[in-house]
Amino acid sequence: MAYDKLALCPAIVARTVCGQSYTGPAYRDKVEARRKKMTEGEIRRFVEFCDERCRNAYRTKTEWFMKCVRSDRGNETLSIWLSHWLAGYLLNL
Repeated sequence: MAYDKLALCPAIVARTVCGQSYTGPAYRDKVEARRKKMTEGEIRRFVEFCDERCRNAYRTKTEWFMKCVRSDRGNETLSIWLSHWLAGYLLNL
């Protein structure tokens, strides 16, 4: 199955993560404050960043990536990864 044919679209999940409160254990207040101030351009760049990373994961670790997104909790698993990436992304702006 091609990445572009996946039922679970990482770009949509990334955009959704940008609209949800950050609940990670580290730097919660700092990440949440920055998340709330994200502009549409910053969100778009984060979505593109996630899509690139997910495409790379699909290309280099197809079996692992497909196991994650096809599981019963695929959306939740991907959301957790992207939330973690969002924290790192925002802390490095």
